[in-house]
Amino acid sequence: MIERLGGGAASPDLRFGYQPDETYRLLALYGPAGIAHFRRLLWIDMVFPGVYAAFFGLITLEWAQWGMRTRSGRQLASDARSPPAPATTSRTPS
Repeated sequence: MIERLGGGAASPDLRFGYQPDETYRLLALYGPAGIAHFRRLLWIDMVFPGVYAAFFGLITLEWAQWGMRTRSGRQLASDARSPPAPATTSRTPS
């Protein structure tokens, strides 16, 4: 809808770079209905990073829990909790 209102021009957030005068020209082409639609799109753009971060966090937690259910995951966790063994030197009897 935005491209149709803007005479085929791409929305500012879909361009690599744009100047303020180009944006004002596009907003004038959009008119009040186009500006209202553009604002709704901006709200969606603001919500998306939070949804993406939550999804990525849940996937990461699930991956970590899966790792703890496997034998190698438990071994890695127990190795990380146990203190390192003291260094020993080998002496040969004289």
